[in-house]
Amino acid sequence: MLNTEEILIKLMQLLDFDMKEIKLKQSSEKKRFSTNEESFDKYSEHINLIFKKLSIEDKNSKLVNIFTDLLFLYNNLYVKLFPLSFPYSDKKLNWIILKRLVIPYLAMRFATLDSDYGSRIDKNLSGGRFWYLPDVTEYNKLKLPMEYLMNWWIDLYGKSLDKLCIELDEKNINEDRPIESKNTIKQWGKGTLPDKKSIEEHCSIELNYHGVFIPNEKDKINEKFQSAIEFVRNKKKISIENLKHEIPYNSLVDKIFITKENITKEEKLNFITFIKERWAIPSCDKLIKVFFIGRSVQDLYKRLVKYFNFKNVADIENNKLVQLIHHYQFLYNRQIERTSYAKKYNLEEDVFDYEYEYLGVFNAPFEKIIETLYSDITVEFSNPEFQIFELEDIYQSKFILFWQNKDERIKDCISKLQKHIKYFHKKFDDIDGKLKHYQEMSRNEKLENVKSEKSFECLYNLFPSYVGSDYELAENIVLQMSKVADNEDNKQISISSYLALYTNVFISENKHKYHETKHLCDIYKQMLLNSNRYEIKENEYLMCKAFFHFKAKEFDKSLIYWDEYYEKYIKNQKKLQETIALIKLAAYCAYETNNLKLLNKYNNYFIKIGLPEFKSIESLGFPIYFYN
Repeated sequence: MLNTEEILIKLMQLLDFDMKEIKLKQSSEKKRFSTNEESFDKYSEHINLIFKKLSIEDKNSKLVNIFTDLLFLYNNLYVKLFPLSFPYSDKKLNWIILKRLVIPYLAMRFATLDSDYGSRIDKNLSGGRFWYLPDVTEYNKLKLPMEYLMNWWIDLYGKSLDKLCIELDEKNINEDRPIESKNTIKQWGKGTLPDKKSIEEHCSIELNYHGVFIPNEKDKINEKFQSAIEFVRNKKKISIENLKHEIPYNSLVDKIFITKENITKEEKLNFITFIKERWAIPSCDKLIKVFFIGRSVQDLYKRLVKYFNFKNVADIENNKLVQLIHHYQFLYNRQIERTSYAKKYNLEEDVFDYEYEYLGVFNAPFEKIIETLYSDITVEFSNPEFQIFELEDIYQSKFILFWQNKDERIKDCISKLQKHIKYFHKKFDDIDGKLKHYQEMSRNEKLENVKSEKSFECLYNLFPSYVGSDYELAENIVLQMSKVADNEDNKQISISSYLALYTNVFISENKHKYHETKHLCDIYKQMLLNSNRYEIKENEYLMCKAFFHFKAKEFDKSLIYWDEYYEKYIKNQKKLQETIALIKLAAYCAYETNNLKLLNKYNNYFIKIGLPEFKSIESLGFPIYFYN
């Protein structure tokens, strides 16, 4: 798994941007992420800079929110899922994250954004095609984005590619270094990825376009309307079906060209606008932007094919990336229907729980989304039907595609899909049902049932609910977790849960756990080192040690861990209530050990965020309990 900043760096590489332009330093990304020196606001700044470099206007700042929110979700999942990350399991984990988080989330958010025609950034491109993705419109055929964009550019130019290249060469003002357009540009549509400089050189030259629609503004509406129809029918010779791929208004196309009903004035104006904007002269900035995006997606596609070891073909079974593309398109179109036409989720129309499984999760606050996605991902990851290197299909996507194209493979797909639903929902619903059942039990019933509970996932989800409210029950839960833990990941989680309970300074029932906790700290660190997870779990370990020594009144030792934790994980973050409580405990240690230098540092932080200084024990503001 890549951490958040590593993802940003990969994105920069795909866009062929200079790291310094986006304020990233490639050499230290791992260290900076693991120490959390990058605040979430900083990631938002990086995304803003990326869109600025892409010349995307301020009115589309909603795009920044989409990607910033996605990074927020991924960042939280990354921390929770990292214990599952090993070299031999990363491909499976990344595949599941793509199909359950990245693709559905982007499909949903882009569909919501595009449902408002005024906010679209692709009015000059095919409104009914996903121009920024590999084109899978024709069954079992695959066209990469750069091929589509080259055809789109030539179509707007209105003449051949050779003539486009001749005009580029004639207008090339860089006399010292000819750009040799003919040899260079012809390769763009044949799989060769242009670099950033080449795109900027070729797309910055103003051309005379002959394939665009520019209505005479002096004409009346009916004349403009007829001109738009003649342009489509006679000059472009576009079929009705293909026209629907070009402008985002299928019903209007049917009304004009098939049923030929009475067209209102507003509908005529809409059609004129759609044709005018679709076949408008592209600005140099527009060309640079779309070719940047196209070459980046194409590069990403090729990298993913190589990473997952798929075949670079159009077949949905031999190249599972094609499943992801259809996955995105199906979910996008369904969300467009729900957003534009006020359609609600309908259980009967939901083919094999497609929406329920992949879109329903996002109809909740972020905290719930993260919780549900974590459950979904771990349920699929642990499916015993598939080995650790096997990637499970997106069966609903395959089913729809096979059904639409009368592919005989649909029979086998249905069988596997039904098996998937039975496993996925049964396991998920079983855990969910158990948790609800525990909520309905009396305290004594909970204590008895916990002692015989065999589901580690159920116990793991129960534990946070009682760690601060019912010590006896929480201890019994974590004891049973340690008994049923059947792999190293679960054993590590059990030890971590023990430490969360025994180092808690806000409860008194753990006052006799000093020696046991000291031993568990040593075991936990060794487990982290043995599993190569110390770096990612360092924040948890530092806090654990800080709490342990604090609770033992070993304030000098506690202060060492608190200050390291403060420098790495708190200093550059937003003001959060739990963060303030932690710094108060650090200030308590500095006060008790008379370390004025650190006490002043923490007080400067309090002053900066508008809180009173720590001047005495009473400044803590909440009760704490120590070991006996």
